[in-house]
Amino acid sequence: MENHIFYTEIRNQIVSELLNSPGDLLKIKHIMHLENGGQSHFSICSEAARVFYSVQDLSGIRMINQSKALSYYSKRIFKQLIQNKKLSGIEIITIASETIQQFS
Repeated sequence: MENHIFYTEIRNQIVSELLNSPGDLLKIKHIMHLENGGQSHFSICSEAARVFYSVQDLSGIRMINQSKALSYYSKRIFKQLIQNKKLSGIEIITIASETIQQFS
């Protein structure tokens, strides 16, 4: 894909989803501070965007409802963070691939 603007749009939508959920934002900020050595809540948004971008590129699936898929993906990531306090890379990849398949 190598489209950095596309990646930035993905990251911006994930950040927007987080900022539009003030309750989740506070919980995630607190969890990120306690569980991840002070890592920023924006770091997880960037990582989630990078994974979504990469999985979509590797899948070859181009035609999805990007806005709905990212909203769903973001909510699943945030829910997992709030419940489990930590997400492994494989969990983020799994959520991304399931979301892309669901919305393709």
